[in-house]
Amino acid sequence: RASHSGYTSSTADASNLNTASHDTTLKIPPLVLISASADPYAIIVSGDNMPSRARGPFEKAMKALDTASFDVAVSQLQSSVAASPKFAAGWHALGVVEERLHKQAEARDAYSHAIEADPKLLPPYVTLARLCVKTKDWQCTAKTADSLIKADTKRTYPEIYLHRAVAQYELKDLDGAEQSVQEAIRLDPKSKRPRAEYVLGRILEAKGDTKAAREHMSKYLELEATAPDAELVQGHMLALGKPGAAQVEPALEPL
Repeated sequence: RASHSGYTSSTADASNLNTASHDTTLKIPPLVLISASADPYAIIVSGDNMPSRARGPFEKAMKALDTASFDVAVSQLQSSVAASPKFAAGWHALGVVEERLHKQAEARDAYSHAIEADPKLLPPYVTLARLCVKTKDWQCTAKTADSLIKADTKRTYPEIYLHRAVAQYELKDLDGAEQSVQEAIRLDPKSKRPRAEYVLGRILEAKGDTKAAREHMSKYLELEATAPDAELVQGHMLALGKPGAAQVEPALEPL
């Protein structure tokens, strides 16, 4: 295993070293270093973590992705997980490609299989939560977020608190939503996910605190002035507290 601050590493098995041999070298596959908060859609599988029966079709799938042959990749990944149903990373890869093809139901099923196969594998929770936000399935979003928060003890994916806050808001749990989004903000000291400020503003608006709502929406616009829906957010903010004003409500979390 390689070691570098802020990164995690793939591993190579060295247990088969022949200490009696005059050859003191061991050929291993390249070790892959990835950010500790890596893109959850990245497909990174080391050879040591791949079941032998799944290897052939999985490698064919990766070659198909190199040429953007997504349908071929799906077919090969389906063969890979069929050969080894506990291959969690294979299920996650299948979900990523299915979602790339806009097959949301199939992607959701694959992500769910990945979580079931290995509850410690974190990216499938994130991709499933995002998919549930996109499809406005708030129960799914909240359930998946709760599961990831329990599994992700190192807070590798703090964005999940924002997803949970959005789901709780839509499910009319305003107190829970406020707690979740405050935690999202606390875990984001550099404001890499400024949308949390707007979400907090909407929660406070729903709770009747117009002044605080306006402050947080304004802060969001300061942090992300070039947001695609900045004009809509501005319009919503200006309409706060004005009787009869048309209420423009941008999506809480556009993904």
